[in-house]
Order: sequence, then C-alpha cells, then structure tokens
Amino acid sequence: MSFGNKLFKTVREYKHLLFDIGERITLSEASLNFYYQNIEIKEGDLLKIKTPIGIHKESGEVMLGEYSYDKVFLGQRLKTLCMDQLPIDGLYKLVSLVEQAFVQVLHEILQKYPSKIGSKIKIDAGIILETDTIEELKSYLFKRIINDLTYKTPEDFAKEFKELTGVELSKCPEYNNYIELKATRDLFVHNEGIVNEIYLKKAKTLSRAKDNDKIVCDYNYFLHCNEVCLSVIEFVIDELHSKWESTDYEEWKASIRNKNIEKTAP
Repeated sequence: MSFGNKLFKTVREYKHLLFDIGERITLSEASLNFYYQNIEIKEGDLLKIKTPIGIHKESGEVMLGEYSYDKVFLGQRLKTLCMDQLPIDGLYKLVSLVEQAFVQVLHEILQKYPSKIGSKIKIDAGIILETDTIEELKSYLFKRIINDLTYKTPEDFAKEFKELTGVELSKCPEYNNYIELKATRDLFVHNEGIVNEIYLKKAKTLSRAKDNDKIVCDYNYFLHCNEVCLSVIEFVIDELHSKWESTDYEEWKASIRNKNIEKTAP
C-alpha cells in the first residue's frame, strides 16, 4: 500500500466515525421523542420504570431502582436529555475523533519521516540508555512530540501541524469554527458550561455568549458541530492527497462525481 493510500484510509475512517456519531445522536433524539409522543399515561397516573443503579458487592447481581413519572415530569426529563445531555455527549465524541485523526496523521508521518523530529525535543541520557532498540526510542520520541502538541493552543497546534505534515489547518474555512466548538467542549468539561475568559480568548469573534453566561449546546448546535468536524476532516484528506497522492482518494472522488451526475441526470 502506498503511503498516500495509507494516509487516506486512516483519515477517511475517522470521517465514517463522525457520520456514525451523527447518526446515533439523531436516532437517539428521534427515538426519545417518538417514545414520549406515543406513551399512554392518563392524567394523575404514574409510569413506573425500573433501571439499573449498581452492582451488588457480594452477589455481583445488578441492583434495580424504581422511578415514578407522570407525563409532564417524564416529558421534562426527556426534553432535558434530548436537548442538553445528548448534544453535549455528542460534542465530546466529535472533538475526540478529530483529535484522534490529527494524532494518527502525525504518528504515520513521523514514522515515515523520523528526521522531522529534528531538535524539537530533548531527552535525558538515561532514557536513551534504557531503550533496547532504536525503534523503541523512536516510539518514545513520537509519543512525546504528539503529547506535547495536544496541550498547545489551537493556533500553535496548527503551526506545528503544518511544519510536520505540510497541512495548513489555518487555511481550512471551518478551522476557526472547530476552535470555537472545542472551546465549548472544554467549558462543559471544566466549567459546567459557564463561559469564562479562556473560552472568550479561544473563540474570539465566534464567541456565542458573554462572560459568566451558560453557553448553549442543543441539538441544532450539535448538528452544526458535526458539519464543521466533517469539513475539517475532508480538508485534511484533500491536503494530504496534494502532498502524497492516493489512487484510493482519486477513485473515491470519481465515485462522488458520478453519483452527483446521476442525481442531476433527467
């Protein structure tokens, strides 16, 4: 397999995973809405639902808890799940997949061109002496470089990514939107979704709320984020092909063109 085909196959797999996340969140939202619209609970009646609450330490059996809902309260809980929790969980997964795609591209290119390491990292002599083979030392260096990159600001990460891969993320039309959605993800991880100076500094003019406001992450925003992440991945795929040609990429693009022709044919 050519190196271009290898890169294409690797990154395209993450595109498929992004589609999968979008489909799962969409199906979950639709299923919960369908369930609520079709459930029959008379006014004044309660729906009792048993759900697992843990594992018994001694027997290892699943312990069940029982919850009672009237239709109004059940609707409120399902709305919270559909409009808040599902989109937030989906956002976590979207950012994680894009980050994994970046990391995998870096790993593949560093393995192919270890000279790109240059003087980017300094290591203790003890670590060199403890490694048994040159391949083991290379693996350590690759992991160190990639790990260090993941802690950089989005702008600095883009600069380093360009230096190592030739792909200029800052030229991707959706990269700034990706920075904003990643900053939104960080708010929910570290600050319960409350806007702070860190978010405002990262998102800049794309900020969606003011300092100390609760930022919105609803179903529509998740759909927006999914499109942004897909666009970023497609940009990386195109750019990698321009540097390492892939016959698989060309066949993929040709199949897309043919499908579009079939759709527009009378």
